[in-house]
Amino acid sequence: MSNPIGRYIVSTCGTSLLTYNKSKDDREFIYSTANCAEEKLSPEDKSKIDRFVEEGKEELIKASSAKKRKMSAEMNGLIGLFEKEERQKNDICRFLHTDTYQGSETARVISSVVQEQMNVKNCEAIKVQDLNMSNFQQFNLGLSELAKRLPEECTGYHEKGYKVIFNLVGGFKTFQGFMQIIGMLYADLSVYIFEGENSPILEIPSLPLQLNDDCWKDIFEKNLTFFRELSWNNKYTSKPDDNIPDILLMNIEEEWSLSPWGEIVWGNFKKKHYGDKLFESPSANISFTPNFYKKAEKFDRERKFTLNERIDDLDRYLNTPNTSNLKRLDFKELKTKIKAPSTHEFDVWSDRGAWRCFCHFDEKVLVIDDIGPGLH
Repeated sequence: MSNPIGRYIVSTCGTSLLTYNKSKDDREFIYSTANCAEEKLSPEDKSKIDRFVEEGKEELIKASSAKKRKMSAEMNGLIGLFEKEERQKNDICRFLHTDTYQGSETARVISSVVQEQMNVKNCEAIKVQDLNMSNFQQFNLGLSELAKRLPEECTGYHEKGYKVIFNLVGGFKTFQGFMQIIGMLYADLSVYIFEGENSPILEIPSLPLQLNDDCWKDIFEKNLTFFRELSWNNKYTSKPDDNIPDILLMNIEEEWSLSPWGEIVWGNFKKKHYGDKLFESPSANISFTPNFYKKAEKFDRERKFTLNERIDDLDRYLNTPNTSNLKRLDFKELKTKIKAPSTHEFDVWSDRGAWRCFCHFDEKVLVIDDIGPGLH
């Protein structure tokens, strides 16, 4: 990328700061509590971890750059990166950490030191929900969440003119390995450290990889209803068709969800094909009138893409009404009868007249009657 406006730097974050220069007994304690959430820690154990965190923070603040690199794997990668290429005022740093108390506190400390001492104003520690090494199935859910979120974020920052860099020096090896796969597809380069003291950073550029859409397109189209619901419902209990490859799915206690790889290729399918046409209803409790279909067919690809996404939001809301009336959906009753038989509406897009879909209930089925500019 030529002349980026800044760098979007995503760091995998571990707990090397806590174990630096600790005794054998202290390291064993840190390892034994590494996978604990805050509520799982005894007051004594939490207090001991807090002391290690505060000691690490104080020492890190006072340390030279060379010592910072020894104390923290995350700092090692960042400092090596900044020594090679000076900081830019628009640089953004994100520190991805596990769903554990140690992970949260370590990332918080590193983020604050980078912000205050390395003049990177936009820093944030980001917890990856469910990312915890104590449970393999839970860990896979955490990776699936990342696989859903990171491609969209990286693509968004690319479009804004940022160079996307993955700093993969810190964190545990399984986490790093997964992030390298994401990096091959969506980052401009990934940063490692060549083994050895005072070693230079090792930069691995993104490989010229592309997700082969053709090998998945037929599978997604034949099982579209299943995958549309699975994309928001992590507790899908119906057994999928045997023609769906195992690599796309996870089965945790007879509840199906997308695997990390499934999230990636499903997201790619949506990006490429959600604008092809208005897809059929994703569930039995939503139906479309011929009038609605006719109008939707005239939209361009961008509008069809948004309409299919919003209908996914509607399906989610109708199945989980207490938690998922998203702001972008805003499903609500109409205050007028001017659109009869429609009694409800939901948002589709906000520009060009703030268009809505107008609908009514026929017993338990929501019928989408029409689409057009919002009523005033």
